[in-house]
Amino acid sequence: MDSSAKVRAQQIAVTPTKGKAARECACGCGEMTKGGKWRPGHDAKYQSMMKGPKAGKANRRLITVSDPSEVAPLVERLGEMAALAAEALAKVTAGGFTGLEVLRKMKFDAIGWHPFDDPARPLNLIEQVNQTWTCLVSLKALPFLFDWHPDVGGFQLNLATQGGTDILSVFPDAVAAEGFAAVTLDNNRKLEKDLKKLKQEHPKAKARYVFFAAPGVKHGRQNAREKYGIKVWSVDV
Repeated sequence: MDSSAKVRAQQIAVTPTKGKAARECACGCGEMTKGGKWRPGHDAKYQSMMKGPKAGKANRRLITVSDPSEVAPLVERLGEMAALAAEALAKVTAGGFTGLEVLRKMKFDAIGWHPFDDPARPLNLIEQVNQTWTCLVSLKALPFLFDWHPDVGGFQLNLATQGGTDILSVFPDAVAAEGFAAVTLDNNRKLEKDLKKLKQEHPKAKARYVFFAAPGVKHGRQNAREKYGIKVWSVDV
């Protein structure tokens, strides 16, 4: 192919689909799409992460992240599911229901979506809110962990509500971390519980962390809140 043909091929590749603006591919490759989220075939790595280990349905929310560039598509996924929930909530609030009926639907009806199930699974809205912010704390922690621990093989995220540690290094006993979001740090003594959990379940881990997000707490290390040799960090979400 001569140079002019190559230029023409590149122009065709990024010509937006009618009605859609070209955008950068979500995989982080730097190439432009025709208006969709992915360049053709570039979602394969993301889909592989979403499927998790080939050990059955129970592990579908165990996601291995091998590079910091893989974090952004996962954050975008959270945003997409949040947008669907917002649309559903808008329909409910415009439906002529009383205040209590709206709150009942938020609590008990499956008008929300699980942030990372693929295909998407309906979920009550309150649970989606809780899972979204917990997941976001873990995702916001990853760039720091990659910077501090570049040689541990990446990290496995436990984004399910089932038991398990929120973040573990791929290499065993290198890094273990928990994450949560709360209105206040005294809420359900979550920080103390996570510190004790890491102490008991990962005594051999070379580095242990609790990451959290709470209104009014600025991003940074929280030395005064640390125990058992476990570092505590707040993150902005």
